[in-house]
Amino acid sequence: ILLIGCGLLLRSVTGMVRTDLGFQPEGLLRARLVLRGTDYADAKAFARFYEQFTARLTAATRAPVVFASWPPFFDLPTQSVQVEGDGRGSNAGAIAVGAGYFDTLRIPLRTGREFSATDISGDEPVAVISETLARRLWTDGSAIGRRLRAIEQTPAGERAGPWPVVVGVAGDVRQTYADAELGDLYIPLKPAERFGSFYIRTDDAPAALLPI
Repeated sequence: ILLIGCGLLLRSVTGMVRTDLGFQPEGLLRARLVLRGTDYADAKAFARFYEQFTARLTAATRAPVVFASWPPFFDLPTQSVQVEGDGRGSNAGAIAVGAGYFDTLRIPLRTGREFSATDISGDEPVAVISETLARRLWTDGSAIGRRLRAIEQTPAGERAGPWPVVVGVAGDVRQTYADAELGDLYIPLKPAERFGSFYIRTDDAPAALLPI
């Protein structure tokens, strides 16, 4: 019985290791960043920090730095997503990401584009969604140019967001090994948040960058 149990465990571990996560973790350094509100009084102060931080880190590593509210392979907060016009909807994991996120994490774009610096700083709401969510909301998968919105459940009730237009459809990212939904909604991360994760892809050992 013990040998059978060990064999099943090894088979399960092997299966998990071979699971396609939807992004390339090799050579990727991720670190969590939390800014104290006592040191940064408002959104403009946060934005100045991120600008200086990104410039310094990019100069030191010669590699682009990208930000996200949550890391990949993470149990994302779920929101209800509604299609403009007919009210159809679905649940989706919600994540805010910066320009260059999909390229740095090697998440393929199936169609459209990823966020640009203009999207991050602009007022026009845009979104990128996973290919599974695109097929779930539009049976033909043609999501580019369509509009949807996220509806967040709060203690005070439902809070509906704006109607961003879909500019890109990305490959599915498995947020946990048991993730069967594969439905994710990405929105631009504004550089005014107190916390988040930053990522650097490097050909060197990621641990060598930690003292920077």
